[in-house]
Amino acid sequence: MARSRFDLLALSASCLAVLMLGVYVAIMREQDDQPLWWFSVAMAAGAASAAYGVYRPAPFRRAVLFVAAAVLGACGMLGLLTIGAPILFAGVLCLLAALLERPVPADR
Repeated sequence: MARSRFDLLALSASCLAVLMLGVYVAIMREQDDQPLWWFSVAMAAGAASAAYGVYRPAPFRRAVLFVAAAVLGACGMLGLLTIGAPILFAGVLCLLAALLERPVPADR
């Protein structure tokens, strides 16, 4: 059975990060407050990095997924008392996607 060219762990992490960014902005607006720009940028960067890692043959995929895991993990820890748990889970999904990556065999 052939492996898919797309990684569902990275896709799930990216979708979850985008969803939680939307939840964060909605909660902040509901409380008549402004979302923190740096947190929003970090979440968007983590989601974009996870989205890049969806395509298995992408160059530097594993390194980008490690960066996504670190960024989303940090965002999750910062917001742990409110919305951080799903964000932290997205970081764990990125970490798993990077660690479960099998090296592509060289041409024979």
